[in-house]
Amino acid sequence: YLRAPEEEEWPYNKALIDLKKEFQQKGEDTQTFLGELWYLPASESYEKTVHFHGDTVQRKIDRLLKKIERDHSIDLVLIDSPNGYGPMTQQAFFVSDLIVLLFKWSKQHIMGSSKISEIMRYLDIDYLPVASLVPNNLPQFVRSYYESEMEKRLKQKTLINIPENDSFKWSESCVMQNKWKFIVGESNIENAENKELVNSYEALARQLINMV
Repeated sequence: YLRAPEEEEWPYNKALIDLKKEFQQKGEDTQTFLGELWYLPASESYEKTVHFHGDTVQRKIDRLLKKIERDHSIDLVLIDSPNGYGPMTQQAFFVSDLIVLLFKWSKQHIMGSSKISEIMRYLDIDYLPVASLVPNNLPQFVRSYYESEMEKRLKQKTLINIPENDSFKWSESCVMQNKWKFIVGESNIENAENKELVNSYEALARQLINMV
């Protein structure tokens, strides 16, 4: 889409995947799947998207989002952008109403997130701080220290902590089944850590819906 000429009507529907339909075709139970979930994958090559001027990329992404929202009555669009504040992240910032600021509890991440939050406040973009990959054995006094430092710098409390979870760590092909059950490859994993992880993502989802 980004490589196509500006005037070309790009057939984005050929790349848009209906995940609910995919689940149904695989025989998965979708009775509790009340809405629709669509997925538009990015290019496999980062180099293919960095040769464009920023305003051109931003305009084309904005146009695509509006077209998808109109054609499919989309309520919420999530953009997965690279870490930090590089060229492609900037494009995501400028077309977003809200930024989910993911970070780890570390001094390096506090400094980096602080700088990004300054940019977002300057651009008047709302943001939601979320601690990610939080170690289960992190001492409370260490966590309290980081929470205090982050609140001072980001001007917001961190309300959501996503725990570190080895069952998700090395696999992007995880499938959640039933309530707290995961299938990772061929191994079924069901335990309290997974339940805590699902609860954290559910809290994040509800917060996003409430904020937009």
